[in-house]
Amino acid sequence: MVNIKNTLSRFIISARSKIKNKTTNIKNGVQKFKENVSEAKNKPRSKRKSLFLGFTTVLWEFWVIVIGPILTALAQSVLKKS
Repeated sequence: MVNIKNTLSRFIISARSKIKNKTTNIKNGVQKFKENVSEAKNKPRSKRKSLFLGFTTVLWEFWVIVIGPILTALAQSVLKKS
C-alpha cells in the first residue's frame, strides 16, 4: 500500500511539473507572438498582412492535421452506431 502511495505521489509531482513547464512555454509563446504583432504594427501595412496570413496559415494547418482526423473518426463511429 505504501509503495502505491509513493508511486502515485511521484506521478502527481511529475504531472504537475510537466503542466507547469507547458504553461510556461505557452506563456512565452504568447509573449513572443504579442511582441511580433506589436513590431508588425510599426511596419508598413503589407508586413502586417503577411503576418496575418502566416498566422492564419498556421491555424489552418493545425486544423487540418489535428482536428480534421478526429472529426472524421468521430463521424465514422457515429455512422457505425446508427
